[in-house]
Amino acid sequence: MRGEWPKENAVTVNLDGMSVSELRELKSKIDGAIMKRLEADKAAALAKIREVAAQSGFTLDELVKSPRGARSVVTVEKSDNRSTVEPKYAHPENPSVTWTGRGKAPKWVVDYEAGGKNRDDLLISQV
Repeated sequence: MRGEWPKENAVTVNLDGMSVSELRELKSKIDGAIMKRLEADKAAALAKIREVAAQSGFTLDELVKSPRGARSVVTVEKSDNRSTVEPKYAHPENPSVTWTGRGKAPKWVVDYEAGGKNRDDLLISQV
């Protein structure tokens, strides 16, 4: 039945008649429903995999762990001797969201500039 629209539970929503806050609330509910569905689908898939492993006489751990003597992936810790860079720009509505000014500009900076405003307006005041 998945993938088909159940007609008895169909909901019609007029998005054009909704305010921005109503649309955001709806999006939040949809995002929550998607996450819930993904978790349920993952649990069902994991149960199926465990069942197939058990039918073959294995546990899932036995199938995914490397056998002794097998070549394994070596993880190497990176030495990060770089210094910390202080943020240079702050989000206009949420000052806790910052950017150092290095690398690709975050979406909120790009959007701000696309609105015809100057990036310098976002500079964090040096006290």
